[in-house]
Amino acid sequence: MQLSWWCDELQDWTLEQAVWGLRKWNREHPRTRPTPGDIVVILKAERGRQKAADVAAMTASREPERQPASAEAVAEIMARYRSVTGSTEGDAA
Repeated sequence: MQLSWWCDELQDWTLEQAVWGLRKWNREHPRTRPTPGDIVVILKAERGRQKAADVAAMTASREPERQPASAEAVAEIMARYRSVTGSTEGDAA
């Protein structure tokens, strides 16, 4: 009965993952026996941490670091804007 319960609960995880979860439980709770649900909670938490790290790494690699525009760059952009639109907006009065 116990073995089938454990097998049912851990069937979605690899052997290595299940063993890792059991070892983690034993390090943190050396005097108590886990239930399959305890191990699944550990495994899901670790998977969540890994996914969050993957997403953070992916996001960081896609977006370049932004720098504020220099005064020269702003002046150049405004000059191009004025030449295209014929606007005098933004000129000092």
